[in-house]
Amino acid sequence: MVAISSIGHCRKNLRDNDKNIMKRILVTFALAGIATLCSGQSRNGSSEMRALETASLLARYGYENYSAEALMEAARIFAETPTRKSSLAEIGTIYPDTTELYLDHRICLDPQRLLSDAKKFALRDELLLAMASRVEESLERSQSRGSSSGPEHLKAKVYGNSSKTIILEFVKGEIAEVSIAGDGSCDLDLFVYDENGYLVASDDGYEDICIVRWIPAWTGPFSVRVVNRGELMSTFDMWTN
Repeated sequence: MVAISSIGHCRKNLRDNDKNIMKRILVTFALAGIATLCSGQSRNGSSEMRALETASLLARYGYENYSAEALMEAARIFAETPTRKSSLAEIGTIYPDTTELYLDHRICLDPQRLLSDAKKFALRDELLLAMASRVEESLERSQSRGSSSGPEHLKAKVYGNSSKTIILEFVKGEIAEVSIAGDGSCDLDLFVYDENGYLVASDDGYEDICIVRWIPAWTGPFSVRVVNRGELMSTFDMWTN
């Protein structure tokens, strides 16, 4: 009887393990579906900008729901999507020290930080930790390659009840794209004005992830304004094509 009970117990454990594995597989497919839906919202933009928007949404979902899978997928997308440091670094607009920038904020879009937080959320789950190891290998490969192409990327901050304006140049007749993702502390809005002060694009929803696309009528400078509707200072990532 003892032997039979032991065998039954082992079989139950195996069935439980199978269920857990299937659950992880289903979650992975669900996240892939979320990524497809998110990308599908903006089919006219570049694939890189759509990928960055999707990764931002996955990261937000991961932190709000303590989902290791979502954070790992966001880290993988950020790592595999080439970006360039913005030339605006020369005028002090960005803050290249990612660790310091995100120290006091819950939402972080740095791939290494995303992966580190994903491991914490995994709670010693062997399958999730194995997935994290594979993503970590992907991060190492992407970092060793470096990038001289892809969207420009900058990190900045905007104080509560104020705005930050950044001047960018776009080309006539080509789709222009600007995307921002905040740290989750405040509602951020995004507005773009031409050199005559006319509003050409905006995203003023109730979140801090915004994206705008338009086709410039001429080549020249555009004012990209990030407005903080909250009381607290907010950091944000910005990507432009």
